[in-house]
Amino acid sequence: MKVSFEVPKKLLKKSRDFNDFDYFLDIFNCDCVYNFYKESLDLGRIVYLDNSLYERHSRNIDYDFEKFLELSESLKNDNLITIAPDFYNDAKATIDAVKNFKNLVNGKIMAVVHGKTIDEMLYCFLEFDKILDLGDIIGIPFCDSAFNFVTRNQFLKMVDPRHKIHILGLKYPDEIKDFDFSKIYSLDTSYPIISTLENSKVFESPTKPKTLMYDVFFKNLRIDSKLLEFNISEFKSYLK
Repeated sequence: MKVSFEVPKKLLKKSRDFNDFDYFLDIFNCDCVYNFYKESLDLGRIVYLDNSLYERHSRNIDYDFEKFLELSESLKNDNLITIAPDFYNDAKATIDAVKNFKNLVNGKIMAVVHGKTIDEMLYCFLEFDKILDLGDIIGIPFCDSAFNFVTRNQFLKMVDPRHKIHILGLKYPDEIKDFDFSKIYSLDTSYPIISTLENSKVFESPTKPKTLMYDVFFKNLRIDSKLLEFNISEFKSYLK
């Protein structure tokens, strides 16, 4: 299984040493950040371009679809996977947005399932499994109301996907210990990195840090390299 830890700007280049692919949150786009991910693609690395729904929702940040589409097109590459526009708790709006996005983008996409209920989430998943191309990915988030009733691991047991599955972030730290990785292709999270920035070891607390990468991305941070190495190694030990 492939994993990518979201990192602050200061750790972008170092992250290639421990990340299996590079994760580009569009809210951080600027010349130096753009150039890093463009270089990653030129180096043959896989890059996921995220529309930053979680960060926008958490910090009340506007979304500019045309700007996002332009960013995706400028990075066009066989190793680029762009996350289509999506909407929390709204399967129909998300399905319609993915269908529209597929007609606008010539490249691989990730479609993220959404729904208020398990039935809505399953419907969304099955629709994506039908309409996506073979190289596309289905993403599983954690914020929708449906996941107040079942865990994501339980949800994955309900489906038999034709497409690769990506896990978007962690709902709580120990969630990583519950997954059946035989159905999961990739996962992204900032958890080990944010824990390091807060001078904490991973899994010491049952709850996630409250800090978002959005809050610290551009700051000149002091980073404990030994703690960083420990947290990454400890987290990866559960991915086997």
